[in-house]
Amino acid sequence: MIEYIIDGCNYIKFFNESRKNNFEARKSAFLSQLQSYAGGKKVKITVVFDSRRPSIENVGKLQVIHTPDADRRVVREVSSRKSPASVRVVSNDRSLVREIKEKHAKNMSVSDFGNLLEKHLSMGENTNSSSEKPSAEDMSEGEVRWWKKEFGLD
Repeated sequence: MIEYIIDGCNYIKFFNESRKNNFEARKSAFLSQLQSYAGGKKVKITVVFDSRRPSIENVGKLQVIHTPDADRRVVREVSSRKSPASVRVVSNDRSLVREIKEKHAKNMSVSDFGNLLEKHLSMGENTNSSSEKPSAEDMSEGEVRWWKKEFGLD
C-alpha cells in the first residue's frame, strides 16, 4: 500500500489560478477528488492543513488533519511510520522536503500528484476497471519522470 501525506495548503495554493476563488471551496473540491482517487486503490491519504482550529477527521481512506503548524505535523506523521520509505510526501516546500528526506520518506511534487489526480478524474470509471497494465504511453511526462527517478533510471 502506498501512503501519501499531502501538504494541503501548499497543494491548493500551487493551483490557485485566481485570488477570487474561495479557499474553502477549493479545499472541498480537492478533498472530493482525493476521495474519488483513493476509492478503488490500495492507498492511504493524509492531508494536513494549517488551521487555528485543530481537528482530525477520517473519511474512508482519507484522513484530514487541521493543525497550527502543518509542516511540523507532516514531519511528525512521517516519523511515526514504521516504514517512512513507503511514504510519499506531496509538497513543493523545500525545507519540508529536506526534512522528510532526512527521515527517508520520498517526495512527490505537487504538479506530479496533480497530474495523477487529473488523469484519474479524466478516465472516470475506467481507471479501476481496466485489466491492462499501464504503460509509459498512458502516463504524463511528470509521471514518467517521477517513476524513473523512483527506480533510479534517471
